[in-house]
Amino acid sequence: VLSVDERGIRSRFIDTSNWEFDLTATAAFNTRSNERRAGMPELDYLFGIGPQLVYKGWQGAGGSGASAHFKLRAIQSTDFRRIDSRGGTFSTELRWREFGVLGTGSVLTASIEPTWASRPLQRYFYGVSAGEATAARPAYEARAGYLGTELGLSLRRRIAPDLSWFVAADLNLMHGAANRASPLLASKTNLSFGAGLVWTPWRSSEMAR
Repeated sequence: VLSVDERGIRSRFIDTSNWEFDLTATAAFNTRSNERRAGMPELDYLFGIGPQLVYKGWQGAGGSGASAHFKLRAIQSTDFRRIDSRGGTFSTELRWREFGVLGTGSVLTASIEPTWASRPLQRYFYGVSAGEATAARPAYEARAGYLGTELGLSLRRRIAPDLSWFVAADLNLMHGAANRASPLLASKTNLSFGAGLVWTPWRSSEMAR
């Protein structure tokens, strides 16, 4: 079953009252004109796909409550001319969701998600070879391990059958990361905000339950 909903795009294989098994995907933008990477290859767009096991036994009848997500993903990079393998990640997300906080059609979501990455992906982000080293950027051999933790908070509300708005904030923490000593890691904390409108002008004549 292919699902496209407020939880993203998923291919569901198993869905019971307490457990769900999906195939999920993720993506990230590229990096250009980064001063710390001057003279080094730029970072391409990233995408990943892999299985996700979800425990939702803590949720109530309406779907509100906590859930635990265990994600394993193979990561690839691309410049739209070629695709290269960049290893993989494993993350454990604890997510809490509350429906109806601002009336019908609204949902508040909070999450915490630590992630661990394989050596190829860590090297792609943080490795500096001897040929790329400078006086301000010493050579560095990246290693596998803890990548960082993301704290997320979002609020979404439907204001019409085909229109909804959302606001979101994400805090990325890399304190204690396996490669925190890399000269390419500029900051161990990053805060981002987002807001937008979601328009769904087309829908099937038969709706899901």
